[in-house]
Amino acid sequence: MMILLYLLIGFLVGYFLAKQKYERPTLAMNDNRHAEFQTALEKVMKLFEGDREVSNNDVERALGVSDATATNYLSALEKQGKITQLGDTGSGVKYRLK
Repeated sequence: MMILLYLLIGFLVGYFLAKQKYERPTLAMNDNRHAEFQTALEKVMKLFEGDREVSNNDVERALGVSDATATNYLSALEKQGKITQLGDTGSGVKYRLK
């Protein structure tokens, strides 16, 4: 009898919790992280001074970041239309100002 009571209570609690509005947490950057990201993008843009071609490895070394972070910075600048990618994949890929 107690097991049925626990099952009924568990079902009711689960039912009411499921009916409540659930909001997913967002992955949006907070203001501080956004500012840091923008500062990093400005540093990357300075690497292009003198009509230079820049590689992912150049960004890694200059900013002291990982390969993935350097890729994110270059991808963001490419999406903003500031740079263009030369080459398809691998170590031969370079970027140039548009």
